[in-house]
Amino acid sequence: MEIVLRSWIVQLCIVVFLWIVLTMFKNRFKNIWPRRLKKLDVLCIFLIIAIHFTSIELIGISLFPYLMFVMSVVGLIMIFASAYRSGDIVYGVFWTRFIRILDLVTLFTYFIVLIMTIFKAILL
Repeated sequence: MEIVLRSWIVQLCIVVFLWIVLTMFKNRFKNIWPRRLKKLDVLCIFLIIAIHFTSIELIGISLFPYLMFVMSVVGLIMIFASAYRSGDIVYGVFWTRFIRILDLVTLFTYFIVLIMTIFKAILL
């Protein structure tokens, strides 16, 4: 499985396939699918795994620990800002915003790593 995930073409095909499957599943089972759960929330798990393997292939180290550190700092800043602004922390609002920011950061990081991998493949 690890060898398959190291190829950026296979990763991109898996991302597109998972997006199509999640779209079909969400449309077919509208009653079962949680209303606040987005497709990118589910796809984020695979994107983090893909970032790990692609960054190891590209630069020799994994970006996963750095991504988790950045998201931890973002989470702490969000908690302190919420506590300072309103005096309390609303967990539902915090988790929803945190997951959305995690989705955006993960997607942005994956695209940057993917573009760097494509440029490396073209130049070499």
